[in-house]
Amino acid sequence: MRKSVFFLCSCILLFGQLTSVAQTADSSQKQVVQSIPPIIISGLDAYKDKGPGEAVRVWIKDSAIDGSKEALTQANNLRQIQDYYGAYRTYEVISTRNIMTLPPQNVSLSKLF
Repeated sequence: MRKSVFFLCSCILLFGQLTSVAQTADSSQKQVVQSIPPIIISGLDAYKDKGPGEAVRVWIKDSAIDGSKEALTQANNLRQIQDYYGAYRTYEVISTRNIMTLPPQNVSLSKLF
């Protein structure tokens, strides 16, 4: 009887710890996803819903290479990868890294240079 009570209590404590770790992982994952630029997320969503061509269009929209046929040919590379490995389904953020810092909102670029 004591062994079964001990086992039951151990299982409850272990399960409680596992759900706590899972909730912490979920909240930290949400924070990481929120730190990703919206253009990246929009492109990945377009890739999942409409394919590689639309993803590339979203990623280059309003950029210096917007409308460039050379840039759109990059979608062919994604199509070849998709043909080999299968259709894109989802993404998982492994890590993020800032590659630049933006100036404060109230400082103009002309004052910086």
